[in-house]
Amino acid sequence: MASSYEDRISKLQKRRAELLAQEKKLTAQQKAADRKARTRRLIAIGAGVESVLQRQVHEGDELNSFLDLLRIYDIGKEF
Repeated sequence: MASSYEDRISKLQKRRAELLAQEKKLTAQQKAADRKARTRRLIAIGAGVESVLQRQVHEGDELNSFLDLLRIYDIGKEF
C-alpha cells in the first residue's frame, strides 16, 4: 500500500516539474515576443520621424536636440 502512495507522489512530482518547465518556456517565449514587438515599434517610429523630417537623424547632439524639442512640445501625450 505504501508503494502505491509513493508512486502517485512520484508521478505528481514529475508532472509538476514538467508543468514548471512548460511555464518557464512559455514565459521566455512571451518575453521574446514582447521584445520583438517593441523593437518593431521603435523602428516604425524612427522611420516615421525620418520620413516627416525627410532626412536621417543621427545619434548624438542632433538626436538629443530632437528629443528635447519633443519634450518641450509634449507631443507624446497624444500617443
